[in-house]
Amino acid sequence: MKLRNIMAASAVLALTAVPAFATPPVNTPDTLYVADYGTGNLLRYSATLNTVGGYPQEVLTAYSVPPTGNTSTNPFVIKPPTAGAAIKEGIAGTSNDIITIVKTASGPNELARYNTNGTFNSYVGGGATTFSGVGSFVITPNAQFAYVADSAAGKLYRVSLTTGLVVNSVSLASVHDVAVLPDGSVVAEKLNGGIWKYTAALGSPVNIVPQGTGASVDTIGSAGNLQGHNQYGFAIDASGNIWTVSDDRSGGPGNAPNTSGTLYEYSSTGVFLGSWTPTPASKLAVGTFGLSFGADGNLYLSDIGNVVLSPSPGTDQVDEFNVYTDTFSTYINGADGTTPNAITGLAQPKYANWQSDFVPSPDPGYTVPEPSGVATSIAFVGIVGLLIAGAKRKASRSL
Repeated sequence: MKLRNIMAASAVLALTAVPAFATPPVNTPDTLYVADYGTGNLLRYSATLNTVGGYPQEVLTAYSVPPTGNTSTNPFVIKPPTAGAAIKEGIAGTSNDIITIVKTASGPNELARYNTNGTFNSYVGGGATTFSGVGSFVITPNAQFAYVADSAAGKLYRVSLTTGLVVNSVSLASVHDVAVLPDGSVVAEKLNGGIWKYTAALGSPVNIVPQGTGASVDTIGSAGNLQGHNQYGFAIDASGNIWTVSDDRSGGPGNAPNTSGTLYEYSSTGVFLGSWTPTPASKLAVGTFGLSFGADGNLYLSDIGNVVLSPSPGTDQVDEFNVYTDTFSTYINGADGTTPNAITGLAQPKYANWQSDFVPSPDPGYTVPEPSGVATSIAFVGIVGLLIAGAKRKASRSL
């Protein structure tokens, strides 16, 4: 049995014993945030950690009727802060907020904070820094910095979450995704292939997975698994291993051969560890941008490439890769355009992230929302009442 599967099986037993380092206990609530490229909204799905088939599983709460406003609980719709803006890209968060990318109505992309109840809080640094076209971003475990992959500018940025200012940057053409390894180093990948590794300050670049290399190598332009070619999305597991998807279509999305993508696992130094390819007929994991591990240990993939399959287009969706059984399945059904699925409320998922993946450190730039006028009035009346009561007690004691 693979070491990975042995560890996974141990996590099942841990559901009963629940040591501090183990998988959370059964019935632990969790939340999946999905950036819906089709609608420009951020969707929040509720789930509960349970067991299915003897393995840990994030079990979704029953869907409610997709709302016209923010009235549904599953999914709950989080809107862009202004008309004409859109939430389409990466998602991260801390113990006190949600952070995402907002494409403003005027065009630039900005890091935006939301309160945990889904209301807009502020742009990071008051919008001090804007980006041309963000692929994804990630925040450090101490919530001090965000690494932003600006694919349009061909730049990887290290941004202070306190000031919103860029503190380090490096050029990397077509950079689209970024992740932080357990040792604090940074890995980034290009849309046209290749994984690069940097120090925390974005220095000492090393190409740890060159384009077109790996356990199996195919000529660029041919069918098959092109290690390091047309890669989308990152996820880092508890061991620091790198998980990514190559779409296997050497000409890019929409071009032949239109087959399923392949999920790859590499060590933190770029050593090939394994790959898994769903059957083409399943239309899973084709153009996957966002990858996220759930509290159950399984990998969830935002699959936005299925609409380009020919001759019969599939639907965009959130897929699941079960690490215990090495199998793919559809987790949340989407649609084949901008009109959401009538049951799930999802159209085109581009990035997804579990709240259990958010960093525990408080965001240093988070602004505590001002209390409402009603709450302020109640608090003021309460304080005045206490002062009056105290004065009466003092007067009675002096009589």
